[in-house]
Parts: sequence; C-alpha cells; structure tokens
Amino acid sequence: ARLTLCCDSDRAVEAPRLSGQIGAGPATPLIGFVGYLVGQKRPERTLDVLARVRAGGVPAHLVIAGDGPLRPMLEQAIRDRRLQDHVTLLGHLDDPEHVFGGVDLALLTSEEEGIPGVAIEAAMTGCPFVTFALGGVGGVVVDGVTGIVIAQQDIKVMAERVTELLRDDDEMLESLGAQH
Repeated sequence: ARLTLCCDSDRAVEAPRLSGQIGAGPATPLIGFVGYLVGQKRPERTLDVLARVRAGGVPAHLVIAGDGPLRPMLEQAIRDRRLQDHVTLLGHLDDPEHVFGGVDLALLTSEEEGIPGVAIEAAMTGCPFVTFALGGVGGVVVDGVTGIVIAQQDIKVMAERVTELLRDDDEMLESLGAQH
C-alpha cells in the first residue's frame, strides 16, 4: 500500500531503500518520527505507540530521525522495553523527506506545537500523518483526509488508530497518502 507521489521523494523508491537501510523486510510496516529529541516533542511516546501496535499483532518497525538531549534516555527506554530489534535511530538528517517517503505513516507525539513543519514535510511526500490535535496541526493535517487527528493526547487511542491503519485498512492508508 505504498504510493508513488511526491516532491523530491518517490515513495516507490524510498520505501524499499529505507527498509533495506534499516534491515526490515519489505512487508514490515514502517512508522516514522522526525523531530528534535527534546521534552516538548515527547519522542518516548512513539515507543509506547510501537509497543501497543506490536501487541495488537502488527509487526511494525519504528524509524526515528532526529537528535537531541533526550537521545540517551530514548536509547535506554528502547532497551528497557526490549524494542532494540524494532526501532532504528537514524540521528539527525538533512533530508527527512526520505524518511517520510519511506514510511507507511508518521507520528507527531508532541506535548504542544505551533504549525508543525514535520507535518508539512510529510504532506509534501504523500506520507499519512497521525497526530494529536495541537496548535496549528489542523491547518496542515485534515482528519480523515490527509491524516488522523486525535482529539485528546491519548497514546492508547493513537496506537489503536495506527494499528487499524497498518493492519486492516490499506485502502484508508492509501487514501490518506493520495490526498496530499
């Protein structure tokens, strides 16, 4: 259910490239997070989402692009949750569009946001976005059209929606990507 859309990133090229880079099989669903690893961005929430998605029967892999002061805490949390084989930390990238072009969907797990640049970058690649209703998110991600906007900051609900999209709803995932 990967699409060929884009700006500088062709999803049909980027998806197998990213899967190969991280050592994931071509059938492994990829979840992305791009951002500065700081408290406001709450990158540890992505681990909670991944753990719940995997517990729901989806063999997903999380790709995190970004660096920052929380990286050591995130590395420890990955080990503590025994997710080492299911999470790849790419570090800082100058070209996050290649991550957005390669993943099935991206997450925004921030505590607060203005207008999220990562949502704009994801939209430019046709990458569906799952986010909480924060700040200016509604101006970038249209719920049910270009992504999923979750009203409350509830990791359980986010994980349920991601699981549904990756397990049961190829048509919905494809539709969300096609709307950008």
